[in-house]
Amino acid sequence: MRGYGSMNSVDLRRSPGVKGEASILSRFITHYHHRGEVPVTWFQALVLGIVQGLTEYLPVSSSAHLVLVPWLLGWRNDERLVFPFDVLVHWGTLVSVLIYFRRDLWAILAGGWEGIRRGSPFATPEGRLGGWILLATLPAAVLGMLFKKPIEAVFLQPVLTGVLLFGTAGLLW
Repeated sequence: MRGYGSMNSVDLRRSPGVKGEASILSRFITHYHHRGEVPVTWFQALVLGIVQGLTEYLPVSSSAHLVLVPWLLGWRNDERLVFPFDVLVHWGTLVSVLIYFRRDLWAILAGGWEGIRRGSPFATPEGRLGGWILLATLPAAVLGMLFKKPIEAVFLQPVLTGVLLFGTAGLLW
């Protein structure tokens, strides 16, 4: 069983930094804490967030690092909770990308929408770029939906994940 660890007896409602309406991460941890299932401790969430932030934009698998770091540190938890937490951490990365590229994304959306209104969605450079982004995203989305279970199974096996990470390094080399 791969995982992140067991929660100490911290009352999350009284934890520093959790004021007013809780963040998504706070609600996620609190939800499972009250059910007796704890995906990560706050410390583990911080470490994994840093790992995600450092590895997402490098030509390495940040997902593999989210598997290997807990395994190397001996963190354990219910594997049913690992995948949802990893997705949540990736959402944080996505939000940061959307914020950083908001002007470019707006230009792409506006160019595509204007092209659609005129009957030629790829007439502008922004419209073409939007079309290429959608086209490039489709294979990954389709393959992800078709092979969700086997992909999840690989990420529950740290040794296999590490071997595949070395394979990716070899391809990049």
